[in-house]
Amino acid sequence: MSARKKHVIDWKTVNGAFSKPRRLHLVQGSDGLNRCPILSCDHPGFASRRGCRKHVKTIHAWYYYFDEKPNVAVDTSVISAAANVANGKGSNVPSCSTDNDFARSFSQWLQSSCGGGKSRKQSDISVSRALKFVKFCCDQSAEAEDDVLSSTNSIDYILGCPQLLTNFVDSLDTKWGTGQSGRIAYVTSISDLLDFGKFNSPPSSVLQNFAVTEVYVKRARKCLAKDMRSNWTTDLDIETLESHRSWASLSEVQSVIPFHKERYQSVLEMCMENPDSVKPCDVTFAT
Repeated sequence: MSARKKHVIDWKTVNGAFSKPRRLHLVQGSDGLNRCPILSCDHPGFASRRGCRKHVKTIHAWYYYFDEKPNVAVDTSVISAAANVANGKGSNVPSCSTDNDFARSFSQWLQSSCGGGKSRKQSDISVSRALKFVKFCCDQSAEAEDDVLSSTNSIDYILGCPQLLTNFVDSLDTKWGTGQSGRIAYVTSISDLLDFGKFNSPPSSVLQNFAVTEVYVKRARKCLAKDMRSNWTTDLDIETLESHRSWASLSEVQSVIPFHKERYQSVLEMCMENPDSVKPCDVTFAT
């Protein structure tokens, strides 16, 4: 039986939604619990504000754009499938079985001193990513995975073909929505697979093909890192942060300063009177 597909309503596209999401102002009760701002919610309260915010985002996501929950039909166009796709995170890349001799030997090599000294968990993740690349190549050539993984020549062919690498990295973005950091991680795992291929002492002709692929691996890393830095510049721009309500205005900053003024003055006096008794956290706060 196939798993039920999760759907998430994109509330900002519903008619009557606020132009910008509401900023939550959580109130802590006398018992120290943070209450859900939705009056009709029966939750008894949360020990942390983070938990309360997560609750609102998960259960009452509509509250960011409406005062009251609107009636929205499930079959309308405001439904977006799978939250991970909506967030641009591709986790549905077709995988390849790691229960075979090739995967086990690759994992053991990654854990060895000369193979990278990775932990068991790190090596398993790298093996899984690398074999997803192998799975992609098998689908491209209509070959069986078991036949490819049991044949050194087939693995050598895959690793020696830059076109397959290029198609896979592009598909991670266009087909599965994987971000730059995720694609860099896949490229790194493919690089580990290349090193493992060289560890098995292939003939010189195969090593020449590996050398060509390594050039494209380096170019892919460089290009993806450049795109990531470019996105950081855009995402952390003041205008972008303001549009997401993640940048405080001058009036908001001025309203917060008086709240910390008393503690700041006490830390300052303590530094002047008895510097040795000042805690590092107080110095960090004052700084």
